[in-house]
Amino acid sequence: MRLLLRLGVVAAFLVSPLVPRAVQAQEALPSVLPDVLFLVEDSLRMGQAWDGDGNLTTPDTRWSYVRNAIVQVVNNAPLGMKFGVAFTADETDSSWPSAALESDFGFEPLAPIGMTTTEIVTRVNAFTPSTSASHRTFAESYSALLKNYVSQSYASPAAWTGGPFQYSCSQLIVIMVGSDVGLGDNDPEIGYFTDDYPPPAGTVQCNDTSVTPFEQACWADNVSLHAYNSFSAPLAGTGAVKTYSLLIDANSASISSDASGLFQSVANTGEGLFYSTAIPGAIAVSFWNILN
Repeated sequence: MRLLLRLGVVAAFLVSPLVPRAVQAQEALPSVLPDVLFLVEDSLRMGQAWDGDGNLTTPDTRWSYVRNAIVQVVNNAPLGMKFGVAFTADETDSSWPSAALESDFGFEPLAPIGMTTTEIVTRVNAFTPSTSASHRTFAESYSALLKNYVSQSYASPAAWTGGPFQYSCSQLIVIMVGSDVGLGDNDPEIGYFTDDYPPPAGTVQCNDTSVTPFEQACWADNVSLHAYNSFSAPLAGTGAVKTYSLLIDANSASISSDASGLFQSVANTGEGLFYSTAIPGAIAVSFWNILN
């Protein structure tokens, strides 16, 4: 009798794994982390000292504070989040030697999305801002970025000749970082911005008196509007590119009165969020808020 009981227990043990589980909760798939691209102003102004915070006894350059914040974020971001860094064009081929040329791409390439953290940090730390006082090409550079990089088919390893959209669920966030309105910035790539005439709903129409002709300072929001509403990514199911903006040194004595309006409009039309900071320590905080 004991033998039969034992055989019954063994039989039950052997059969139980084969019995289908009628009700079993399935674990949710992890959400796909967005790719993040910093598009940073490259200009003489970025290489000048931060002048809008009276609490800084010996202010460093605007770029140095942005650089430190980017390095902090890249080094401490969630595992699996991929970053890239590009700069606005200044008509000088001063890119990282192993990157690509500004004259070929229409923006200044530094580190394509998907490059290792170590390599991104190395390149960012080695970057030297432009000495050009006549270029802050947010619209031209962003539209060229969409045309010559983002719209390209995915390639591995990371390179500027292959775009970032690897999967149909891929997402891209562009963070535009700058210190003022555009300058020499009225010729974005055809087909990669929303025509300014008549002005699209929601875009800012500024008349910055320091820029001639008027209007060329504020085309960047036309590009962010296109990036979210009309951009066609190389994979079906993708396409929307969100644009966030960060205006740094917002209390600078030399900043345009239109700067805040432009950066806010860039984020509004690009379905992102607008951040503005008068103190260097808030740059990294702004980045973390965007990523969260």
